[in-house]
Amino acid sequence: ILALASLPTYDLNTVRYDYGRLVNDPNRPLTNRAINDLFPPGSVVKPLVLIAGIESGAITPQEVISCPARAQTKPPNCWIFKQHNAGHDGMWENNARNALKGSCNVYFAELADRIEPRLLQSWMFRFGYGRQIPLPCPVPPDPGVALRDFRQAPGQIASTLVPSYTDITSFDQIPPLKTWHRRLFGIGHGDFRVTPLQVANTFATLARGGLWKRPRLFLDPAAPQTPVEDLQISPASLATVAEGMHAVVNETGGTAHEYFRGSNLYARGVTVYGKTGSTENPEDAWFAGYAEDRRGAKIAMAVVVVGGEHGGSDAAPLGRAILELCADAGYIGN
Repeated sequence: ILALASLPTYDLNTVRYDYGRLVNDPNRPLTNRAINDLFPPGSVVKPLVLIAGIESGAITPQEVISCPARAQTKPPNCWIFKQHNAGHDGMWENNARNALKGSCNVYFAELADRIEPRLLQSWMFRFGYGRQIPLPCPVPPDPGVALRDFRQAPGQIASTLVPSYTDITSFDQIPPLKTWHRRLFGIGHGDFRVTPLQVANTFATLARGGLWKRPRLFLDPAAPQTPVEDLQISPASLATVAEGMHAVVNETGGTAHEYFRGSNLYARGVTVYGKTGSTENPEDAWFAGYAEDRRGAKIAMAVVVVGGEHGGSDAAPLGRAILELCADAGYIGN
């Protein structure tokens, strides 16, 4: 992990004296939002849902799910219809990459409805959702001294809420997902809850070509490397997802294109693959993805703006600024 940030923050030098004020602050500065706060993921979960759909045979990359210019009989509605209370011209026909590019809610709700509920949950669990991601200290404690724990929230990937203190170690501990909840989970709503670290690690997994690794909080040569788990995602699925996320950032009509246009990242040899997300009740804005340079170096990231209205306008500019900073620091790019 190169950076893990939660705002607002507080002064460690005065926290003992300011504790009463801090604990009553409605902005909750004492909560580490990156690992111990839960958010509905919104549309940043759609690449994962697409992988589950293609790998399970529920859809092919070129199969079309139409977005009709009318209210749906089952939620959710097309966001354009919802915003303007009117349809668009004709029928919007989306294959997989175009559905990611435009973040079509109808496509992903219909797709999730085709996937067996337990199978959909298993893909979420394999990517690290619904469980804590251990961040161990590489230095063993002195005898008799307990290792300090980083308080993390495991999240929710079930219709029945799991108590936050439950130590989830296997998929069998996850309660089932009700069939009618699939449509909402397919667009990252309902009772679906994640941490920003889980989302960032998901996109790191995609950047590695389907290799899941536990992130390391400490860089220590003496510490053992974390094991790598190959999720056995087909090259065709990975290529389709990458093409769609490339279109999100780099093509006209992509939900983040307007906010990355004019960046010098491409001129510096950096290509960005991303996904925006927006949620309601609670209202949050997301941008998540990864960047790759011509040498093959990659950085994955996730940004959530509490109270943000649109992933494109509220979160994507922060993602761009962070990636530009990483390029300035020499992590990626020329």
